[in-house]
This record gives sequence, C-alpha cells and structure tokens, in this order.
Amino acid sequence: MRRSILNAFLITSSVLFFSCAKDKPPSLEFDNNGNYIYYDCTRSVGDSITVHVMMHSGNGNGLTQFKIDRVYDSGSNVEVFNTTYGGVQSANKVYTIHLRNQQGTEKYIFTVTDSAGLTGQKVLTIQTI
Repeated sequence: MRRSILNAFLITSSVLFFSCAKDKPPSLEFDNNGNYIYYDCTRSVGDSITVHVMMHSGNGNGLTQFKIDRVYDSGSNVEVFNTTYGGVQSANKVYTIHLRNQQGTEKYIFTVTDSAGLTGQKVLTIQTI
C-alpha cells in the first residue's frame, strides 16, 4: 500500500514538473553571409543597407507577426514594416534600410511574435556620419 502511494506521488510529481515548462519565445537572427548587415555599424548619411532576418518559433507556437520599428536619435518609435504570418514555424525577411540624410543614430528594432503572444527581439544600431 505504501509503495503504491509513493509510486502514485512520484508519477504525479513528474507529470506536473514536465508539463509546467515555460514556453520558449521565438528567436530572430541576422544572416551574416553575403552583403547583409548583421552588426551595429557606422555608415555615411544617405546610404542603404540590407538586412536578412531569419525567424524561428520557440516551442512549436507558430509565428504570427513580424515588425520593424525605427528610432532616430532617441526619439519615438515609428513602425516602418509590419506583416502577419499564419502560424508558420520559420520565416525570412530581407529588408533594405535607407539611411536618412542627416548625421546621428538610427536604431532598428526587429520583433517577431508567436501564437502564444511571446516575442523575440533584436536591435540594430547604425551611426550615420
């Protein structure tokens, strides 16, 4: 009797422990092959750069949205790109950034959201001279 109670406790504890694992958020990474920019950098005013973003779901929750926000010189976020996905497990986006004709700091915030509402984010900062 004692043994079966102990076994039942161990089985119940194991099920609860493994079923309560936190969801893993989606991830983003920048492609570092070819002519893509994947790191913070300094560029001339008016230049253009291209970024290849690769997105992957965390724990199998499908991707639902990808957006890019831009911030000039610590100002307000301005959304510059937004698209939705129908629950895919991975997605890619090649995006060309046209730098402004003014010196300063340009920050681009790349955000992917999954069907559980979890987000992954990467930031790329570009100094224009």
